[in-house]
Amino acid sequence: MKSILIVSVTGMGDSLWATPAIRALKKTFPDVSIDFLTKTPWVPLFKNNPYLNRVFDYQEKWYRQWKTIWELRKYYFNRVLIFHANKGFFRVQKYINFDEIWSSQNFLWIQDDRRIVLDGPVHGIQKRLRLVQEIGVRPDGKQMDLILGDEAKNESGFFFEKSGLESKRYIYVNVGASSETRRWPVERFSRIIERILDETSFSVVVGAGPTEGDWVEFLVRRFNTKRVLCSRHLSLVADANVIGQSRLTITSDTGPMHLAFAQRIPTVALFGSTHPDYSGPPNQKDENCFLILSPGFKAHLPPSQNEKLNSFLEITEEMVWLRIREALDYAEKI
Repeated sequence: MKSILIVSVTGMGDSLWATPAIRALKKTFPDVSIDFLTKTPWVPLFKNNPYLNRVFDYQEKWYRQWKTIWELRKYYFNRVLIFHANKGFFRVQKYINFDEIWSSQNFLWIQDDRRIVLDGPVHGIQKRLRLVQEIGVRPDGKQMDLILGDEAKNESGFFFEKSGLESKRYIYVNVGASSETRRWPVERFSRIIERILDETSFSVVVGAGPTEGDWVEFLVRRFNTKRVLCSRHLSLVADANVIGQSRLTITSDTGPMHLAFAQRIPTVALFGSTHPDYSGPPNQKDENCFLILSPGFKAHLPPSQNEKLNSFLEITEEMVWLRIREALDYAEKI
């Protein structure tokens, strides 16, 4: 075996979950070229990963996928491992040159004996490790890898210098999420930030996704103080480094949560429509993980049904503040 292509073309967290399996692959097969296909916005998070040989970018729109196909067709892969993909990837895989294709998803175009079916509450990281074990890989732990280069450090360093921020003297608050049912109300985030300013000496950096800027701007304008700053203008990798320098990160189950977990930052993580068993920290027993599962989460419903509920409304400010105090007390000791 000379070459393996790993496919992870959905969310940021889905792609970061691939890193423990990537590490295990490279350590088991050090002479094999390990290549990675991920969505274009996530590519910078993997460019400095020492266990990868090449990183390819993936576009979801069918009329943009020819660039991806053109790049992939330059190579021959002994195995293609689909860690996480959507149905649209079928258009791309038809043109890849490979010997075998494996998946832990139930795509009809994957042979039955190449599909790894896992029942029960299995974390995404464990699913990927289970898949690579099928080809003889020895697991190397579940901790995610995030290696940020000089570009990220320089950009975030300029942000620190310009704003007067100091490492570990601020709390990162992510107010965004991919959908309304995965988002804690911004008004409650606002009151939590007010308590941080009133009851601690920490500053606050507010972050969100590229389409969620209105909430960030609203909060920055509302407080109108140098202690509340916005990080949305930073690149993804620079923002990741800002998360990595925070005293504490507060977030719902979304991309920045995984960036914090990957860097072992104390994290207050809110779960409303998802469960930590499936998408939380790699090791829930880690002391730096302060999880809140909404009382409104319906354990008997499948994930798709929970996604339709707004269980975040049942997570109160007092529940969050209690975990913040616990996390800050823990951070004082490390």
